[in-house]
Amino acid sequence: MFTFRRALGLVAPVFALGLAGACSAGKHDPVNLDPDQGGGTGGAGGTVGSGATGGSTTGAGGSTGGSISLTGGTTGAGSSGMSGTGGTMMITECAGDVEMGKPIPVDVYVMLDISGSMTDPSGTAGMTKWDAVKSALNAFFGDAASAGLSVAIQYFPLRTPGTPTSCTSDTDCGAAGPCLRYVCQQTPGVFVACTPNSMDASDPAPCTNAVQRDDGPCTGSVCQLSGKACMGDTDCQTIQASLGKCVQFGSCAGDPTLSCGISNPGHDQPGCGANNTAGMCVAVTSSFCVHETVCDPATYATPAVEFLSLPDTAMALNTSIAAQMPAGDTPTRQALLGAVAHAREHAKNNVGHSVVIVLATDGLPTDCTGGREVSGESDTALNEVVGVVTEGFTPKAATDASIETFVVGVFADAEAMSAQMNLDKIAMAGGSDHAFVVSSGGNVQQDFLTALNDIRAARLACEFQMPQPAPGASIDPMQVNVELKTDTTMSELYNVAPDGCTGSPDEWHYDQTKKPTKLVACPKTCDALKLAKNAQISVKLGCQQRVR
Repeated sequence: MFTFRRALGLVAPVFALGLAGACSAGKHDPVNLDPDQGGGTGGAGGTVGSGATGGSTTGAGGSTGGSISLTGGTTGAGSSGMSGTGGTMMITECAGDVEMGKPIPVDVYVMLDISGSMTDPSGTAGMTKWDAVKSALNAFFGDAASAGLSVAIQYFPLRTPGTPTSCTSDTDCGAAGPCLRYVCQQTPGVFVACTPNSMDASDPAPCTNAVQRDDGPCTGSVCQLSGKACMGDTDCQTIQASLGKCVQFGSCAGDPTLSCGISNPGHDQPGCGANNTAGMCVAVTSSFCVHETVCDPATYATPAVEFLSLPDTAMALNTSIAAQMPAGDTPTRQALLGAVAHAREHAKNNVGHSVVIVLATDGLPTDCTGGREVSGESDTALNEVVGVVTEGFTPKAATDASIETFVVGVFADAEAMSAQMNLDKIAMAGGSDHAFVVSSGGNVQQDFLTALNDIRAARLACEFQMPQPAPGASIDPMQVNVELKTDTTMSELYNVAPDGCTGSPDEWHYDQTKKPTKLVACPKTCDALKLAKNAQISVKLGCQQRVR
């Protein structure tokens, strides 16, 4: 028995100019910024510091209240002394120029599932899952906290133009044919179309001509999806010869959403649940076109709404979403192939931006061969999606941008555990910690919005633009330091290699070793940034970098 459902399947910290504290190559403990702490009356500045360019020749005088103010060169490091009455303090430190830590511009490509199961009811009375997700997206786009985000959107599945919603013959389908009237009796989780005995349709033929997988078409001697060499389209197809008989496609009389295969056409027969709880298996009077779904990744690489900054693009995004009508299956691999390609091209044209994908789905991946998910998930399809986002996050070509993928899933409680496990595989392969799984029986609208807010917070809190040098000057990456200031403390963070985060909450790294374009807080530091009250990040130039 098959389940015939066709795809059943941030509050950002304040970023401001931080206190110009001392820096050195050695380890520093956090500086206590308690405003009630006493300090000496400002004394005369110390003497003589020289830098390669712009170094101060006189240390700055102390000030009442015990605060420290130092000046220094942009590339050279001078030394300065400070003394104050009412408490002696001697400091011999590099004093670099400090500037605000500017958050990286964040560009988000939303790949939104519009498969047929999105029309299932949600936990909110009178709302389908689709209604709830639309409402959450509208709220997110209109939220003042989203202002400045650049957002593009595309949907999956996209339908082959001119495909009818149902068919009774191959002629009805045109380019999207054939009309699914015969299926392999033993299918591994999907409907696999086949051709019966041409001489006697009442005598089911063995399922030896079933295309279980299609990575074509063969274009330029290469299979479009798999990349393997080919001479023709059939070289890109996998023919499965052990799927039983080619039988007539049927549905259960008591529940037409449940599908079955009729091994003896013209005769009622069991096959719809234990003791025929869903009725007898009867031939369908109408079906759907096998190739109704667009499987070309290039189509998904062209967004329905191109990248534009919020709030200016909110109306265009909401209008586009409102025009969608959920139907079809879940070609996640093809959709993400297109999304990664477009996100990478956008990153190439917008250097210094953080470009991410948000995959929002209520079904696990199905192959793009006319198959339909009917029970559980295809491990092969899931693993291939993991491969797509892995290459997106860790590109094979050094010149390609790294694209992070976030995942939001909407699933019934009974599916939540397995959905979390499977979607986590996609999320972690794409560089994010975990997938956000929303219960379809709960408040989908609010929970989906909360997931989007969490994603927004993670991106805005933890990546910063590379400082820009003055005209004619340059920045030495080894003389850049990052400081974190909260209401009560200030601490200097340690630089580590891009893959060298240790789990300590005081580390940052460049996005890449050569020609870095942004500063990135390590995961535990990122958590501290998001949790700290009035957190401020500042970047100091001209001091020997603190490394771990």
